[in-house]
Amino acid sequence: LILAGIMSCVLPTASADWKCGLYPDTDTVIAAEDTMTMAHDRRRLQTPGKWDRAHDYASDRAEITKLANTMGFKHWPSKRNWLDDSVSFCEWECICCEKNAEGMNRLTEIHIERNMLSGAFSDTMVRMDKLKVINFHGNNVTNVPPGIEALTDLREFKFGRNPVGGDAGTVLAPFANLTKLVKFNCNFCAITGQFPDIFANKAATLAETFWDGNGLTGTLPPSLGALKVLTKISFNLNSLTGPVPKSLCDATTKAT
Repeated sequence: LILAGIMSCVLPTASADWKCGLYPDTDTVIAAEDTMTMAHDRRRLQTPGKWDRAHDYASDRAEITKLANTMGFKHWPSKRNWLDDSVSFCEWECICCEKNAEGMNRLTEIHIERNMLSGAFSDTMVRMDKLKVINFHGNNVTNVPPGIEALTDLREFKFGRNPVGGDAGTVLAPFANLTKLVKFNCNFCAITGQFPDIFANKAATLAETFWDGNGLTGTLPPSLGALKVLTKISFNLNSLTGPVPKSLCDATTKAT
């Protein structure tokens, strides 16, 4: 089987709008704010008032505040409670939290899709070291978080339609040792060159990966064929050549 520019497989899977708490740790309390259905379904899993400002983890609050100030916060259409110093950051729109063993509020998920963010992540963003989800799809962010390899609890990196740019090998190398990723997407990110072989240690976790509309060349990484729980994959609109790993689309239902 020869791959020439277009390749995708879509295997059967259930779909739903995002909600907090899909990856809870044992004995944590989860703040759940589903902005996709906010008017109808406030998925509050904690008791009212649980997220008091006094228990915000200091470095998490400092870094999420820095992110807002450096990415054009004033122009965001969705920003309820953001930068309100009287409430916990766990009450800010698009943010999810968990309580740690000491009862402190830790920031675990950021879901800021299509919200007119513009700029670059700072070098200290990864001080929010309990992050499990980074979802910035459809903004104008120009880099991936420096030092992202330190976020070893990361389950989702959804970053499509941001002008990241750069060589795929360089941009994506830090993800090589993130072994808990379930969703790993950066379609239309202006990434070019050979896609690095970074999937081998994600065989038991990675379910979704999209890389459409980049400038990828060369062959698909061989380790794609080792992914055991993959349900969705797409490399459409690139300039790829060569064989598709034999086991990649070995399923009853597939689309190419």
